[in-house]
Amino acid sequence: MEEHRIGIPGSLLGSEQGVRIPIGHIADGLIVLDKPLGIGSRPDPWYPDVPDLERCINLQAEQGKPELAHHHISSLNALCPVEPEVSGLVLCITDRETGIHWKNMWGSLFFTSHHLILCEPDASFEPRTCDLPIARHFNLRKMVVSHTTGKKTQTVFTPLIQSSKASIWLASTCYSRLHQVRIHAMEIGLRLFGDPIYAPEPQEEARFKRPGKPTHPAKIKEPVQPTLKWQHLYAYTTDPTTGLDLSPFRAPLSRALSRMIRNRLEIEPDALVQSAEQAIRQHPAS
Repeated sequence: MEEHRIGIPGSLLGSEQGVRIPIGHIADGLIVLDKPLGIGSRPDPWYPDVPDLERCINLQAEQGKPELAHHHISSLNALCPVEPEVSGLVLCITDRETGIHWKNMWGSLFFTSHHLILCEPDASFEPRTCDLPIARHFNLRKMVVSHTTGKKTQTVFTPLIQSSKASIWLASTCYSRLHQVRIHAMEIGLRLFGDPIYAPEPQEEARFKRPGKPTHPAKIKEPVQPTLKWQHLYAYTTDPTTGLDLSPFRAPLSRALSRMIRNRLEIEPDALVQSAEQAIRQHPAS
C-alpha cells in the first residue's frame, strides 16, 4: 500500500477517537482502502448502527474536505460488500464518471479477492471448492444455501499453514457476496474461530470468546464484534487482460493479529504471508 492515509473523525464513527485509513491508487477512479475491523464497506440493513466507509467518506466529500479532493474522491462507492467483522482491503470507485467502467469490470468477474481465514485444525488440509448458491435468510441475519432464490457464488479454499492449534486458509472468490466466505467455509467442513453465526461453539467448548455474548444465530439481535479475527481480506488480483497490477496492494497483518497468530495459534506470521503470496501467484485468475 502507498504511504498515504485518509481520515475519518470519531464523530462519524460514534467514537471519541477517529481513524486514518491507508489508501492506494490503482488507476483513474479506482482505489483500495485498508479497512479496520468494526467498519463496514457500505450501508447494509443487517448493520444499521455500524459505521461504513461510504457514508463516512461521502459526508466529508460533500463538505469539501481538502484531503479527499487531493485524492480525487468526489463520490466513494465500494465495489463489494465487506462486513464489519472482516478487516482488510476494499476496492472503491471515486467518482461517477469512471464508476460505470469499474462496476462493469467487477460484474464481469475480472477481480478476485483473496481472504485469509483462521480455522480449527483440519484433518485432510487439502484444497477444496464450494459453489453453493446463497441467499439472505428471510428473518435472521445470516446467509443460507438456496437453490431457488440463491445467487451464484464460488469460493476456492487453498490450505496455507497448519499447527496443532489452527489451520489458516486462503479463500479466493470473484463474487464476494456478503458472508460468502463464512458460509462456504462452514459448508465444506471448516470451522472459523469465533464466528457466532456459522460456527457457533457449545458453551463448554467456547474459546477466544468474550463472556456473555450470544452464540446461537436466533439470539443475535445486534452485530457481534469478534475478539478474535477469523477473516482478513489480504489481497485482490485481476484478469491479466485488464493490464492492472494489484501486486503492490496488500493489507498487512496488524501487530495484534501477528502476535495472536504467533503466540496463540503457534504459527509464524512471516511464513503465513509467504505461503499466501505463493498461493495467490498460482491462482488461475492471477
